[in-house]
Amino acid sequence: MNMQYVKIDGATATINVEGRFDLCKTPDVLAGLNAAYQTGCTKVVVDFINTSFIDSSAVNILTKIQRKVKAENFSAKNASGAVLALLKTGNLDEWLKTNPKGEYF
Repeated sequence: MNMQYVKIDGATATINVEGRFDLCKTPDVLAGLNAAYQTGCTKVVVDFINTSFIDSSAVNILTKIQRKVKAENFSAKNASGAVLALLKTGNLDEWLKTNPKGEYF
């Protein structure tokens, strides 16, 4: 089982893809998440700290994941640069956590 992109901590699965989060990496992300679900994970956090680019296939699976676990159990953090720009363009920046000043972190 390839858990390269998904880490489990209790009931939370954290997705962290280094570099490009694209069509080539989505099967491994989904396989890791399926394993996480089998261990009882009910929440998903996407940490974009190491992600420099996402494509439409990544956005598509993240949207499906959000629907599966429900919006209250899905969030993202640490988006910047091209990743943040794409999320804002797609009105998906609502996934991102903000501080009291409304700044993304």
